[in-house]
Formats: sequence, structure tokens, C-alpha cells
Amino acid sequence: MAGAASTAKLTRNQRDLRSILAADAFVPAPGVYDALSARLTQRAGFAAAYASGGSIVRSLGLPDLGLATLTEMAARFALIAGAIDIPVIADGDTGFGNELNITRTVHILEQTRIAAVHFEDQVFPKRCGHDEGVRLIDTAPMVAKLSAAGKARSSQNLLIIARTDALAVEGLAAAIERAQRYEEAGVDMIFVEGLRAAPDIEAVGRALTTSKLLNCGPPGSPLPLPARELAELGFRIGIYPADLQCAAISAMQECLTVLRSDGNSGALGERLASLAARDDLVDTQLWRALEAGSTP
Repeated sequence: MAGAASTAKLTRNQRDLRSILAADAFVPAPGVYDALSARLTQRAGFAAAYASGGSIVRSLGLPDLGLATLTEMAARFALIAGAIDIPVIADGDTGFGNELNITRTVHILEQTRIAAVHFEDQVFPKRCGHDEGVRLIDTAPMVAKLSAAGKARSSQNLLIIARTDALAVEGLAAAIERAQRYEEAGVDMIFVEGLRAAPDIEAVGRALTTSKLLNCGPPGSPLPLPARELAELGFRIGIYPADLQCAAISAMQECLTVLRSDGNSGALGERLASLAARDDLVDTQLWRALEAGSTP
């Protein structure tokens, strides 16, 4: 049962992510924001999931402006990672402060069973990387934070990913220079936010030797390069932060419109999941077997 997670499962998930990074492949990781979306992602056959900070904070009814606390985010990461058997890559925002804060953040996140976390070089509180008004900290203090994050780990199981938001603020050359400095700090993976144009992706791929993560863009965006070419450039994970949540919002809005006009959702027909499918997704029969003292 995925919900009955253990330390052994945690080790396996982290080993799975290291295997992904070692392979010559580009692996998609849909953005999940709760245990249910995580279960759907695993059931669909994906090899990894991305615990999207933007989607999680919006599920709390808040904008992505650094308003969610470490406690709130860690609790959601734990629910997501505890619900599935594939590795979870989490959005650690800025680490919630300076070197001391990021040290405590790592200590707490190690307990959530995530396999990796990325930290970004924005000022705290941060804002969505796609919004205007993003402000960066200097490179040196970010290097110090990344070094502190690496030292804070009780083991090398939790992978540290360095994210830079410099592309939209300072340009491609500055983003690559920052990423190279973060690479020298010994992180496990590099994430240059905002890469959209194929030439920029190619430049980043050639400039960095560490495995790289790509934000695949807003929902509905085509990949700028084929997955095979991205893999050849060292991009190992592609995240889709908002697709699932935007799909869910659209589906719920349609259902509410039908409910309000018709008094029932019959017009949606088979587009609605059955109650049986819903219950199967949360392992209802396994829990009932446990309650009865037997195994199905």
C-alpha cells in the first residue's frame, strides 16, 4: 500500500531518481499538489512527480508570492511522497531565508520522504518566476546557501537542485555564469528557470556538465526541442508545474456550470470518474482488508 510508506521505500525512491539522472533520457515529471494528483500521476505510468510550489500554494487559496510557510509546504510534501512509490522532486522556494533557514529547511524536508528539492536565488519572500518584479540575491550568498544545504543533509540521499531565475532579470550569459557557480558548489542538479528558446536551451546544455532540470512551460506549451535532443544536452527531468491543476480547475468549473443549470451532473456522462474509480485510487479495498484483519 503506497500510503503505508517506510524508510525502505524512501531509499528506493531516492535510488530511482539517481538512476534517472544517470540514464541518457529526458523524464517528464507532472506537477502534483496533493496526494490524489500524485496517485493519478503514478497510475498514469510516470517515473517521477514534481511537487509544484505554485500549485500547492494556489490550492491553499493564495497567490505564488512566498506566502506559504515551511510548515505548510513540508506537510504537503509529506502527504504527496507518502502516497506514491515514485520519486518526488519538491519546490523549496528560497529555503525560507538565509543559510540558517535553509539548514533548518533541509532538516525538515529530509523527514518528508521527498527525493530532491530545488532552491532558487530570489530574495525572500519570492514570487512566481513567470511574474514581473523578480529580484535576485547576489551570487555569493546563494553559493553560501547551497553549500549550507548540502552540509545540512544527514546523508546524500536528498538531492539538492540549484535554481536560478537570472535569465529573465539579467539575461542568458548571467544565468549561465550563476549556474556554473552553483555547479561548483557541488549541487546534484541545475535548474535554469525560464528557458523557452531552443538556442538558449542548447547554450545551457553545453555550458553545464551537471544534470539539468527543465521547466517545460505553461500548460499546452510544446517542447522547444525533442526529448531525445534534450537528453543529449544533459536535461534529465522535465517538470510541468501547472498542467494538472489547470486541467482540474477547468473540469471543476464545467461541472459546477452543469450542476447550477441542470441540478445534476448527468450531462457530463462518462467524463466524470465513477465512485468506484475514485475509491480504487485511494486503495479503499486494501484499507478494508486491514480493518478486517486479512489481506485481499
